[in-house]
Amino acid sequence: MRGRWACALSLGVFIAALVVLIFSSRLIGPSFAELGRLGAIELARPLIANAADDGLATLAGAEAKGVLRRIDAHGSLGVLLGAWSTLSIGRVGLLDSLTSARLPWLVLAALCPALLFALVRPSRGVGVAATAAGLLVLLGRWMHAATITDTSVTVAAVWLVVLFCHIRSIGGAHVGDRSGRRALWAIGAGLALGIGFAFARASAWVVLIVVVHYALVHGRASVRLLRRGRIPVPTSLVAMSSVGPVAAYAATPGLWGASPLDIAGWGLSPLRLDVTASEHSGRLVTAPPFPGDYTATWLLYTTPLVIVLLAALGVGLTLHAALGRRFAAGNLRPRLDRHGVAALGVVGALGVVVGPSLVPAVATPFPPRAAAALVFVAVLAAIGLHGVSGWIPRPRARPLFIAVTVAAVGVSGWYAPGTGAARFSPLIAGAGIAHAEMLLSTRDGSELSAMVPAIDELGRSEVKLNAPGVPADLWNTLARHGRMKSKIVPSESAPWTLRRGVASGGVTLHTVERADLSLWVLEKR
Repeated sequence: MRGRWACALSLGVFIAALVVLIFSSRLIGPSFAELGRLGAIELARPLIANAADDGLATLAGAEAKGVLRRIDAHGSLGVLLGAWSTLSIGRVGLLDSLTSARLPWLVLAALCPALLFALVRPSRGVGVAATAAGLLVLLGRWMHAATITDTSVTVAAVWLVVLFCHIRSIGGAHVGDRSGRRALWAIGAGLALGIGFAFARASAWVVLIVVVHYALVHGRASVRLLRRGRIPVPTSLVAMSSVGPVAAYAATPGLWGASPLDIAGWGLSPLRLDVTASEHSGRLVTAPPFPGDYTATWLLYTTPLVIVLLAALGVGLTLHAALGRRFAAGNLRPRLDRHGVAALGVVGALGVVVGPSLVPAVATPFPPRAAAALVFVAVLAAIGLHGVSGWIPRPRARPLFIAVTVAAVGVSGWYAPGTGAARFSPLIAGAGIAHAEMLLSTRDGSELSAMVPAIDELGRSEVKLNAPGVPADLWNTLARHGRMKSKIVPSESAPWTLRRGVASGGVTLHTVERADLSLWVLEKR
């Protein structure tokens, strides 16, 4: 396939994914974890307005620096872009206010399936590439995480951009690329890592994935270079270590004019204990030691069983091909995967699953960025699905089998999107069992948007509400973005109570449910 057609198809995948995520954003409200970022966007709006009137030099002022320091914990570049989006696209009316604020992260999330398509297509063909992209978009947990701008999806997007540029820099997508173009792709990898680091510090972990993937795919060539006394280092890695820090500095206005000590402190800021209380395997985890199997448990219980099985089969096919390349001969020897896409899927998935348990607790947050593994799981599942379809004796039935499987994943993924945090594989553990046994958390706050119509129907401009465990800023955020009419006044003596789980004897007005589990109930005393 010619390069222009490949770019056009990747662009089509990106646009389709972005449309899906924008539609999903209209259905899903803000999560508790998202409130801080949305509040930071509100703080940044005056900065963007002043910069539009007086130029970017206003960002170097003392008052602006104070604001930038306050929003830096949420990724100042993304926050500033979100503020610009609300002041421009949001005011024009093309998107609603909340979606406009989320737009920079939605764009990054939409890049994931497009980049998967671009990564997989050269070595595995359009069919496997389209399947991987489609599975990722239709996975309910990924769609939910992308919609509420979960940091794990942002990290995955940055990783995929870096990996795409890395593979192109070593002649991955087009083996005949000139050295000059490869150098440009290597610089692109460094720029992507630096800008991505300004969005999310966890983006830096992609360096380890690059190193391991390069060693696996180019192991023999690396050994030959070592025997000659030369150290095999990919050009992209050199660019990441040189161009990356410069790009990160340029993409972080809060660092402009800062001292070297402040810059070093900013770069080392992720090395701190970052814990969000979460349920796991029968207990509430609030402090170290953290369970090392959290990501594996999350993937097993929240991913559709068919995807888990297909991904496992994809791993098996990858190992079979690697062993075949080593020991088989003649027609039995598998075709060489010059790009190492399958190996990349295995390395990436294992890195996300096993990595957090191998590093100190201060080096990674808890819960870990589990949703980042889904981009690699989608690749392995696509390889496994096409491997299974090859067993069908009738070639014409194979595309139909693949399409039906992808459609089934889509139906399960789009079922009740508003309560996506309680989406569990029904064949392993439904939401009710997961909640009863405290396997994983079943609420993230986004599902409370389904409670808003019932509160608005009370017909009062102000509603006194007792909502233990719900941040008061959630109601303010919903009202600010036009998704709630009533003003909530928190009060422990209020006649209306919003509680987790089932009613406690009052008059039930509304319940937010998912399958066999009651998530929230609004009742009158």
